[in-house]
Amino acid sequence: MQRCSAGSCHHPSMPRPALTAPRCRCHNQMPGGRPRPPLRHTAAAPHARMWPRLGKLEEITHLMVGSLKQCGSLLYYYLGTRLGRKKPILGGMKLTRQCNLRCRHCPFWREPAPSLSFSRAVSCMEALRAWGVRILILEGGEPFLWKDGDADLQAVVGEARKLFSCVGVTTNGTFPIEIDADVVWVSIDGLQETHDAIRGQSFATAMANIAASSHPDIYAHITINSLNYKEIPELVESLSDRVKGITIQFHYPYPGVEESLLLPLARRRAVLDRLIELKKAGLPVADSCACLEALKDNRWKCHPWMIASVESDGKLTRGCYVEGRGEISCERCGFAAHAELSLAYSGVLEAIRTGNRIFTRPERASSHA
Repeated sequence: MQRCSAGSCHHPSMPRPALTAPRCRCHNQMPGGRPRPPLRHTAAAPHARMWPRLGKLEEITHLMVGSLKQCGSLLYYYLGTRLGRKKPILGGMKLTRQCNLRCRHCPFWREPAPSLSFSRAVSCMEALRAWGVRILILEGGEPFLWKDGDADLQAVVGEARKLFSCVGVTTNGTFPIEIDADVVWVSIDGLQETHDAIRGQSFATAMANIAASSHPDIYAHITINSLNYKEIPELVESLSDRVKGITIQFHYPYPGVEESLLLPLARRRAVLDRLIELKKAGLPVADSCACLEALKDNRWKCHPWMIASVESDGKLTRGCYVEGRGEISCERCGFAAHAELSLAYSGVLEAIRTGNRIFTRPERASSHA
């Protein structure tokens, strides 16, 4: 039995799900006969049959040891925090607040701020590493706009890969997606008309750049709000044969941003139920079902100390992503990545597996060697 990137299993002798959607990424062809690049599958370990007889701690340890082989000191980090040495593991660094789009839900382009210099970016990354961060996400604004003399985003990624187990980049997709980051997230916030109404005329360009990119680990990231929630299922289906996976978050009401974009909890729950159905049907929803369930009422135990941030002026902070950027409201939180991270730390196996799938550095040659 093989496992696809969405975490669902299919045996050749079993019927496909009844959902009318593009086939999952385990298969080599999409509708119309278009081939897709083969994805790495994880073969079942010889001792997998023993797992039902193992306790939860043993399975967690097994998963963490598997992660250790490719991600260096992550197991040491996990055990250290259990002994009281609480350090952040996930860092986000805003290289710039400059952006070529004016997204209705985004607060960052609205407040002009200096961009990081290359030397300051490197020193901030070294500080994050010293704090304990092992996964770094480079953000904006639009990070592909960032430059400092001859240094561009690729130069920062090159330095980051020396320090961190995994390096990701978020982008609005309006620039060619050729970068040596381990993972790239492209923001897609609706079908074309809705996306363009939220973000500006950029849907066609983003989809063209995704299609043209040689990067093997591109995820679509959807910020769900009151304008796009009704079309999320259709959007997921339309993206499923174009990206490796799909991650989501819900709009957070930052100061100066339209309050009406916030999706009421009742509607949020309905969207999450549908996303869980789509994931179980084989579509590449990357967030775990445990995470999607937890976001329904936000009663999951948050571990904000696992997060660190760097502002574009070089300020470093530890704690909630909203710290220093707005009023922290746990009831309104919709940050699926942070829910997943906290659930993984709490020992939720599905969340641990999701982290391993997304953040394990693939073995591939640099395209900028």
